[in-house]
Amino acid sequence: MEEILATHKATPLTHSQEEDVEKILEEARNYYRKKELISEGEMATYRESMKSPNYPFG
Repeated sequence: MEEILATHKATPLTHSQEEDVEKILEEARNYYRKKELISEGEMATYRESMKSPNYPFG
């Protein structure tokens, strides 16, 4: 198991797959905002983090 974790290389998503993931995430963001489960401040912080050159990892 440790060898697999140490040596596995994930296959990058295609551009189309990345777009699909972003679409799903945007739908989720809208859902949670409409349900008021994410505050304006939390959403602003989240949107700011999306500007990171390392997004979605930073």
